[in-house]
Amino acid sequence: MSEQVPTNTLPLFAHARRQDPETSHAAAAVASERIRESQLEVLRAFAVRGAMCDVRLQDFLPATTQSPSGIRSRRAELVEAGLLRWSGRKQQIGRTRHMVWKITEAGSAYLRARP
Repeated sequence: MSEQVPTNTLPLFAHARRQDPETSHAAAAVASERIRESQLEVLRAFAVRGAMCDVRLQDFLPATTQSPSGIRSRRAELVEAGLLRWSGRKQQIGRTRHMVWKITEAGSAYLRARP
């Protein structure tokens, strides 16, 4: 059974409440574009590089695009959205074992659906 693209977009998009002023809605729209781009950068990294831990993800992405904590946050949001998942493996780097993440079928479908 193939995974479907998640319909819960809460972690992927900024939003304003209905009762918020128009300026809040405009700000949320701008923030959503930025959030979406940063998450897409992380998702695309998994599509290109394959399964990896956060340390390798940080090594793979250019240092100028996002901070290490920002990269981890975007990866966590993509996991919550069902576009990435734990591979079931851990990678030893130095004395620390790191969870290895991989793109889901839903994550691949999400990228294929983008223009």
